[in-house]
Amino acid sequence: MHGALLHRITAPLHARGKSPVERIDRALLLRLAIFLGGALIAPRPLLIETGNEDLLNGYRGRGLLNVTEQLDITSRAYKLLGVEDKLEHDIFDGDHMWHGAAAYDFMKRWL
Repeated sequence: MHGALLHRITAPLHARGKSPVERIDRALLLRLAIFLGGALIAPRPLLIETGNEDLLNGYRGRGLLNVTEQLDITSRAYKLLGVEDKLEHDIFDGDHMWHGAAAYDFMKRWL
Protein backbone atom coordinates (compact mmCIF):
# COMPACT_ATOMS: atom_id res chain seq x y z
CA MET A 1 0.00 0.00 0.00
CA HIS A 2 2.74 2.45 0.95
CA GLY A 3 4.56 1.91 -2.36
CA ALA A 4 1.36 2.37 -4.36
CA LEU A 5 0.59 5.57 -2.47
CA LEU A 6 4.10 6.89 -3.03
CA HIS A 7 3.81 6.13 -6.76
CA ARG A 8 0.53 8.07 -7.00
CA ILE A 9 2.21 11.08 -5.43
CA THR A 10 5.48 10.96 -7.36
CA ALA A 11 4.33 9.74 -10.79
CA PRO A 12 2.50 12.99 -11.62
CA LEU A 13 5.69 14.92 -10.82
CA HIS A 14 7.16 13.66 -14.08
CA ALA A 15 4.46 15.34 -16.16
CA ARG A 16 5.70 18.14 -18.41
CA GLY A 17 4.38 21.64 -18.77
CA LYS A 18 2.41 21.77 -15.55
CA SER A 19 2.97 23.65 -12.34
CA PRO A 20 3.80 21.60 -9.23
CA VAL A 21 0.25 22.10 -7.95
CA GLU A 22 -1.24 20.71 -11.17
CA ARG A 23 1.01 17.66 -10.96
CA ILE A 24 -0.42 16.47 -7.66
CA ASP A 25 -3.07 13.78 -7.92
CA ARG A 26 -6.15 15.77 -6.92
CA ALA A 27 -8.22 12.66 -6.19
CA LEU A 28 -5.57 11.45 -3.79
CA LEU A 29 -5.50 14.82 -2.04
CA LEU A 30 -9.29 14.81 -1.67
CA ARG A 31 -9.22 11.33 -0.14
CA LEU A 32 -6.42 12.39 2.18
CA ALA A 33 -8.35 15.51 3.26
CA ILE A 34 -11.47 13.44 4.00
CA PHE A 35 -9.42 10.90 5.95
CA LEU A 36 -7.68 13.61 7.94
CA GLY A 37 -10.99 15.30 8.69
CA GLY A 38 -12.37 12.05 10.05
CA ALA A 39 -9.15 11.34 11.90
CA LEU A 40 -9.30 14.73 13.60
CA ILE A 41 -12.81 14.01 14.88
CA ALA A 42 -12.08 10.40 15.85
CA PRO A 43 -12.20 8.91 18.43
CA ARG A 44 -15.09 11.21 19.37
CA PRO A 45 -18.62 10.17 18.33
CA LEU A 46 -19.75 11.39 14.90
CA LEU A 47 -23.20 11.18 13.34
CA ILE A 48 -23.51 12.13 9.69
CA GLU A 49 -26.98 12.85 8.32
CA THR A 50 -27.54 12.65 4.57
CA GLY A 51 -30.70 13.54 2.67
CA ASN A 52 -31.02 11.34 -0.39
CA GLU A 53 -32.22 14.34 -2.43
CA ASP A 54 -29.51 16.75 -1.21
CA LEU A 55 -27.87 18.48 -4.16
CA LEU A 56 -24.71 18.92 -2.08
CA ASN A 57 -24.14 15.15 -2.05
CA GLY A 58 -21.85 15.29 -4.99
CA TYR A 59 -21.18 15.97 -8.58
CA ARG A 60 -21.85 14.31 -11.91
CA GLY A 61 -25.07 12.73 -10.73
CA ARG A 62 -23.30 10.34 -8.35
CA GLY A 63 -25.28 11.53 -5.32
CA LEU A 64 -25.19 9.09 -2.42
CA LEU A 65 -22.28 7.19 -3.97
CA ASN A 66 -20.07 10.20 -3.25
CA VAL A 67 -21.28 10.29 0.35
CA THR A 68 -20.74 6.58 0.99
CA GLU A 69 -17.27 6.68 -0.58
CA GLN A 70 -16.32 9.56 1.70
CA LEU A 71 -17.83 7.84 4.72
CA ASP A 72 -15.80 4.71 3.91
CA ILE A 73 -12.66 6.84 4.04
CA THR A 74 -13.66 8.41 7.36
CA SER A 75 -14.56 5.00 8.80
CA ARG A 76 -10.96 3.89 8.23
CA ALA A 77 -9.79 6.43 10.81
CA TYR A 78 -12.36 5.13 13.28
CA LYS A 79 -11.36 1.53 12.56
CA LEU A 80 -7.66 2.31 13.08
CA LEU A 81 -8.55 3.65 16.53
CA GLY A 82 -10.87 0.74 17.32
CA VAL A 83 -13.95 2.95 17.74
CA GLU A 84 -16.08 2.01 14.71
CA ASP A 85 -19.18 2.03 16.92
CA LYS A 86 -18.80 5.80 17.42
CA LEU A 87 -19.40 6.57 13.73
CA GLU A 88 -22.97 6.50 12.42
CA HIS A 89 -24.58 7.48 9.13
CA ASP A 90 -28.28 8.32 8.83
CA ILE A 91 -29.61 8.45 5.26
CA PHE A 92 -33.12 9.89 5.09
CA ASP A 93 -35.66 10.91 2.45
CA GLY A 94 -35.25 14.61 1.88
CA ASP A 95 -33.10 17.54 0.88
CA HIS A 96 -30.32 19.42 2.69
CA MET A 97 -31.82 19.88 6.16
CA TRP A 98 -31.70 18.90 9.82
CA HIS A 99 -33.36 15.52 10.07
CA GLY A 100 -32.74 14.58 13.67
CA ALA A 101 -34.37 11.13 13.70
CA ALA A 102 -31.13 9.39 14.71
CA ALA A 103 -29.62 12.39 16.49
CA TYR A 104 -31.49 12.18 19.78
CA ASP A 105 -30.66 8.52 20.43
CA PHE A 106 -27.09 9.20 19.31
CA MET A 107 -26.75 12.08 21.78
CA LYS A 108 -28.30 10.06 24.61
CA ARG A 109 -25.79 7.30 23.93
CA TRP A 110 -22.67 9.45 23.69
CA LEU A 111 -23.23 12.61 25.76
